[in-house]
Amino acid sequence: MGRGRATSAYGRIKRLIEQEIAIDPNWQFARDVLRLIWEYRGYSLAILAVTVLQEVSALWPVSLLGQFIDRLPSGDLGNVVWLFLGASILAPGIMRGNIMLRHKMFYETDFQKRVEMTLDVCVPGASAPTPRPPGQPIAASPTP
Repeated sequence: MGRGRATSAYGRIKRLIEQEIAIDPNWQFARDVLRLIWEYRGYSLAILAVTVLQEVSALWPVSLLGQFIDRLPSGDLGNVVWLFLGASILAPGIMRGNIMLRHKMFYETDFQKRVEMTLDVCVPGASAPTPRPPGQPIAASPTP
């Protein structure tokens, strides 16, 4: 008997959440973003991994600088200078790689699909406009 109550409570909570998502445009936007992330999950996981690597590589020179300053009075710097130089060169390279990965994802995703999704969100029931033939000028939209 307890299991039936838990199942009905779960179903009721699920229905309430689905109703809230269907009504509130903020939740609809969040749902659409999550669908895009799931659809392009390969790119999403790669971007997440490179972003974490970027953050770690950006903080590493700060840590090495602290070690350098701590060892400066003793004169025993060891390889901290070389590590600091390498980390200072590595961090901007990883940042550039992250930017390139994001651009690759943006330009390789299906642009027409994004246009259709935007139209569906803006004007329910509207379909994507038909493409104009190459060389034909863009027609001015009629003013109301």
